[in-house]
Amino acid sequence: MPSEAAEWARRIQESLDVGHSFAAFDLAREGRAAFPDDLHLVLLATLALMRCGGPAEGRALLASHEARLGLGEKAFKLGRSLGKPGAG
Repeated sequence: MPSEAAEWARRIQESLDVGHSFAAFDLAREGRAAFPDDLHLVLLATLALMRCGGPAEGRALLASHEARLGLGEKAFKLGRSLGKPGAG
């Protein structure tokens, strides 16, 4: 197991780069358990979820970290509308 959040992020990104979204999400879940305050891992987990076909779950994960990510209300509303029919 990686001992630093950056190493988790590198492994997750490598999985995403080769199209292994489910493996990337599993790694992100493990990395976030080890480093729960690392926002880069949150963003990578969100990307993996969305690539696995879970846009609602990805939006929920982002919403749970909205204040820490510094998302303004306008950006958050835009993010919530992504993937909805007729949006954008």
